[in-house]
Amino acid sequence: MLWGLLRLDFQRDVRILAALEDRNIARVLGACCREEPYCVVMEYLEHGDLCQFLKTHITAEDAHSMPIGVKTLSFNCLIYMAAQIASGMRYLENLNFVHRDLATR
Repeated sequence: MLWGLLRLDFQRDVRILAALEDRNIARVLGACCREEPYCVVMEYLEHGDLCQFLKTHITAEDAHSMPIGVKTLSFNCLIYMAAQIASGMRYLENLNFVHRDLATR
């Protein structure tokens, strides 16, 4: 019985995510909900997920003490990225969604 409820919750959540249409939120492309393991196929992001992207870059201001070839991000780029994240969260807020776990992990 518990697995059936979990499956229904999963299906509901996937339907909700699939209905979201904002350029700053990764889209759901498909899902497997009939048999385990349940899974969701998400849109491929050109630079990978945000967490890995940030882990492989440093701020341009810190680059002076790093070896040549290290990937850097300017302060303006970081501000632009933060604005995109805030825009995605504003979209969710306008739909009365509360994102309780905003993180890059």
